[in-house]
Amino acid sequence: MEVTLRGLRYHPDMTEETPCFSASLYIDGKRRGTVSNNGQGGAHRFGEWTAQRELDEWGKKQTPPVDAEEVVSARLDEMLLAKDRKDTAKRLMRRMRPEARRKQQHAPAGAAVLIVVGFRLDAKELTAVGILAVRNCVVEKAKQVLAQRDGATAFDVFNCEGALIESTGELRRAS
Repeated sequence: MEVTLRGLRYHPDMTEETPCFSASLYIDGKRRGTVSNNGQGGAHRFGEWTAQRELDEWGKKQTPPVDAEEVVSARLDEMLLAKDRKDTAKRLMRRMRPEARRKQQHAPAGAAVLIVVGFRLDAKELTAVGILAVRNCVVEKAKQVLAQRDGATAFDVFNCEGALIESTGELRRAS
C-alpha cells in the first residue's frame, strides 16, 4: 500500500507537542480525503473515517503492527526530512559554488568539478556533516571520506551551477 501526502502545509511556529500540519491523503494514488493535526498533542484528524479504517486494517498486518496515525506520521517525517535536506544543500551550495568554479577553471579538459554534500541524521535533526568540491573521477572516494570521517549516510552531488545530479544513501540514525 502506497500512502502519500500531497499539498502539505507544515507550521513549525504552531507546533507544540505534535507537528501542526494539514495535507491531502492519497492511498495507492487515489485521493482519500485529508489529514491534519493542530500541533497541541492530540491525534491526527482524518477527513474520511474510511481512509483511517483502511490504514488501520493494513497496519495490523505489518510487523510490528502500526495504526493509521503512525503511518501518516512516518510519511510526514520523510517529507520534512527531504525538504530539510534540500534546503540545507541549497544553502551550502551558495557558499561552495565559487570554490567549485575556481577548481573547474584549473581542471584538465574534460574533467568536471562536482560538489558532494554528506548528511547524517542525529536524533531527528538533519546535519550536513561535510561538503567537498572534487573532480568527477573521485566522487566515490569523496563519499567514502565523508562517511568515514564525518559519519555521513546520505549524499547529494551537484554540478558547479548548483543542479542536483545524484542523491544517494539513506538517512539513518548515527550509532
